[in-house]
Amino acid sequence: MLRQSWLLFPLLLGGCLTDNDCRKTPQCQVQGHCTAVTGSCVLASSYGCERRPECRLRGWCSYLGKERGCGYGTSADCKRSPRCMERGKCTYLGVIGSGKCAAGSAEDCQNSRWCKVEGRCRSANGICVPGPTLGCRSSERCLLLGLCSFEQGKCVASFSTDCERARCCKRLGNCTARKGHCVLARDEDCARTARCKADGLCSFRDGRCRAVDDRKCRASTGCKEKGYCSLSRLTGRCHPTKVEHCQESVHCRTRGACSFHNYLCMPRTTVACRESEDCINEGRCTLGGWSTLSNDIGQVNGRWEGCGANVDEDCRLSIACLDHGRCTAMPDGSCGKGK
Repeated sequence: MLRQSWLLFPLLLGGCLTDNDCRKTPQCQVQGHCTAVTGSCVLASSYGCERRPECRLRGWCSYLGKERGCGYGTSADCKRSPRCMERGKCTYLGVIGSGKCAAGSAEDCQNSRWCKVEGRCRSANGICVPGPTLGCRSSERCLLLGLCSFEQGKCVASFSTDCERARCCKRLGNCTARKGHCVLARDEDCARTARCKADGLCSFRDGRCRAVDDRKCRASTGCKEKGYCSLSRLTGRCHPTKVEHCQESVHCRTRGACSFHNYLCMPRTTVACRESEDCINEGRCTLGGWSTLSNDIGQVNGRWEGCGANVDEDCRLSIACLDHGRCTAMPDGSCGKGK
C-alpha cells in the first residue's frame, strides 16, 4: 500500500491519475496495467500489451478489448510469434480482433522451419504446403528420409533414386521406394549399408540384413579388425570360429584380444596384454582391467575381462606417462594423473 500511495497524491491535491503516472509503475512494465481508468491503472491499450512478457514470447501485442485482453492484431504481432518461425504464419489476415495469423505469402513459408525440414515452402489457403517445383527436394526430409518427390500435395519417395541418395539408405538400408516411403526390401539395399562393409550384413533375409556366407564375413572390416570372419547360421552374423581369426586381427596387435572364447576374440593372458600396443601407448599391460573393447569381448561378473593398468608400474613406462603425465593406475584400468 505504501509503495503505491504516491499514485494517490494527484487525487489528494484535486488532480487525477494519468496514463503517464501508470506508465511509471512496475505493474505497467510486467502486467501491462498502463492506462488510467477511474483512478486505477488497468490493462486497456496496446501500449500495455507490448510491455507484457507474452508480447515478446508469443506475439500477443495488440489490445483486443476488455473481454479478450491481448492477442494478435497486426502482422508485426504475428512475426513475433513462434508459429511464424516454425510454420510461416507471419501475416495477419482479417479485421483486428477477429483475424488470425496465417501464411500470407511464399516468403512467409520459405523463411520457416517447415520449409527447411518438410519442404512446405508454398502458401495455400493460409498454410504452408509443398509445391511441385519448390521445397521437397531441398528439404531435410529429402536428405534424411528420401521424401524428395511432390505427389498429391505431399513430399514422398516416388522413386528408389529418391531413397538411394538419402542417409536412411546408407545407415539403415532403406533404399527402395514403396507406398511413398523408403524401406529395406532387397539384397541390393543391404549391400549399400555401412554395416555390410563393417559386419558382412549384406543380404536381405526375414525383413532385415544378415550375413549368409563366409565370403562376406571375410571381406568385412570386422574380420580384419576384430576377427569376425565366419558365419554363424544361428544368429545370421559374422563371428570368430577359431583362434587364428583372433590372432590375425588388428585387435590382437593393438589390444591383446588374441584368444578365442565363446565365439569372441578377447585377452586371456597378461602376456598378450604386455605385447599389445595398448600396453605401450596407454599402460594397459595387465589382464583383468576394464576393457576399451566394450561388449565386443564379453563381460565377466559385471566387469570387463580385458587389459588394463592395474598398478602404477603399468603406467610409468607408457607413452601416456612419458608424454602426457598420466602415470597413476586409475580404478577403471586407465592411466591418469592421480592426485
